[in-house]
Amino acid sequence: MTQPIVQSRPTFCRICEAACGLIADLDVSGQPVRLRPDRQHPVSQGFACAKGTRFLEVATHPERLLWPLQRQADGGYTRLTWAAAMAFLAQRLRPILERHGPHAVGLYFGNPLALLILLLLFGWPIFSESTTKPTSDPRLSSLIRPKKCSSSLGLKS
Repeated sequence: MTQPIVQSRPTFCRICEAACGLIADLDVSGQPVRLRPDRQHPVSQGFACAKGTRFLEVATHPERLLWPLQRQADGGYTRLTWAAAMAFLAQRLRPILERHGPHAVGLYFGNPLALLILLLLFGWPIFSESTTKPTSDPRLSSLIRPKKCSSSLGLKS
């Protein structure tokens, strides 16, 4: 049985660089139960792809990873704390960096929106989906136009 929707809140999709506007319908406990396009969003104006509107299926999937896992010799996995996972990475990466230099390690961000934010803040040469393949989404240009972007984010241009 589905929970009754008691509240709706505006949000946006974080899957790609378009950042389409969505409405999250919440149940009595405040948990999102449905995502739908936001017709009032200044850029996407009611458009959202199926990946965005069905993302709750990914977020609530029973096999979704919520913590780091380390592969064992027998092929199984052991759950790690975030601190242990970061310590393990530091232990493995440090010798690679010392031996081969800083260009031996690359970073990949799967969400192009995260990459764009990093590039705006730091100008780092980072590889991501949006830097390794051309985008076919015409709405991207509307997101990076200073006036439109600034006004849609509530910033002064």
